[in-house]
Amino acid sequence: MDLRLFLSTVVRGWLVIVACVVLGLLLTGIAARGQTPAYQATTRLLLDVQSAANLNDLAQANSITQQVIGNYAQLAQTSPVLERAASASGLRVEAAQLSSAVTATVPDGTSFLDVTASWRTPDGAASIADGVAEGLIAESRDLTSSSSRTQARLVLTVVQPAIRPSVAVNSGLAQQLLIGGVVGAIVGLALVLLRQRMDPMFQSVSQIVDVTGRPVVGTVSRDRRRSRGDLIRSSPPRSDAFRSLRAALIGVGAIPNRDDVGTSIAVTSASSREGRTSVAFGLASALAVARRDVVVIETDLAHAQYAGELSMEPEPGLVQVLSGECTLDAALRTTSREGLHVLVVGANDPAAVDLVESDAMRQVLDSLQQRGWTVIIDTPPLLATSHAGVLALDAESVLLVIDANDAREREVRRGLAVLEQMGVSAPRVVVNDIPAIWGDSVARARGAYSRRLRTRS
Repeated sequence: MDLRLFLSTVVRGWLVIVACVVLGLLLTGIAARGQTPAYQATTRLLLDVQSAANLNDLAQANSITQQVIGNYAQLAQTSPVLERAASASGLRVEAAQLSSAVTATVPDGTSFLDVTASWRTPDGAASIADGVAEGLIAESRDLTSSSSRTQARLVLTVVQPAIRPSVAVNSGLAQQLLIGGVVGAIVGLALVLLRQRMDPMFQSVSQIVDVTGRPVVGTVSRDRRRSRGDLIRSSPPRSDAFRSLRAALIGVGAIPNRDDVGTSIAVTSASSREGRTSVAFGLASALAVARRDVVVIETDLAHAQYAGELSMEPEPGLVQVLSGECTLDAALRTTSREGLHVLVVGANDPAAVDLVESDAMRQVLDSLQQRGWTVIIDTPPLLATSHAGVLALDAESVLLVIDANDAREREVRRGLAVLEQMGVSAPRVVVNDIPAIWGDSVARARGAYSRRLRTRS
């Protein structure tokens, strides 16, 4: 994975990463709150040489000091010493419990012995460390009252008693939270990268061309400022993109170059996250600005939204026209954009799907085209309903909308398979919500498509 692909994947999966970081912080905070505090105290002892008769005895005693001090470090974990420590500490504790709470270490190259005790209270930690030191001293008197090879005596004494600790060793909440957040970020990143590997998303317009095998006739950037009721208005960059899309469709013959000749265009997508409706209205607005009569037909029976978005009455609409309850002219609505008309679905009733797939629907399309209108059919997602493919087949041309940030290769391939099964083999692709990090233009996409055609030939 190159750097651009990695950054693009991370940017798209930022929500998962942030969620994992928050979860990591939350779990760390809960664990820290329920954690028993642990205090540590250390007593330092010194193994010293006393009563050396001469320099030779002193030298011999010093030579065995390191071996003896190491033995004392191991002696600190024995039952006799721990039993003395338990008794001296004044705590209600058994010697076996102290085995895991006590450690004894010898600093390199010294005759010091550090006895460290960990306990849940500050006084307990200090008492245990001093108790172990006292136990070691008592045992040492029995074991090494004198050297077996010299007249010198090795004496173990306390040089620094344990100091009552004021802060628990596991009280670093900030550090623990930092670790929890980092671990959460790593887990989130791993999940994002794993999902990208298992179910890849598109990373460039050229990749979309390679996967679909179809030309990209337009790319549209995200309109973050669009609010409810703004289906008709677009930001300047998107308006420019839709004008370019209009010109491209005229150039390939999908839209007649004459104002008095009607046509029909099905705007569809594999899933419901592609921005299909915004592309339909953006193209319709671009055509209306060019003095063309255009109508956008809502056909998603399960998720009717036009009436709410455009502050219109939900009925009459398409379903009422197809069932013969009202005329087509009675159901058509005008908008704030001159020349742009809307035909809302009319009833949030998935059971009316048979009407949309009937000859009555084709008669509605023919009637509008005979007026010289451009009919834009906003279909349901291809993978959600069967009549999306039927509507695509009834239209004279098809635009497949692919969202650059949400679409996945597997879904797009399945959507194309649906169109192919219906006999629609030549959809044109519009890439919606394209991020700046891609850096691909329509020209590059067309170049990739041309190279693909040359390779096939």
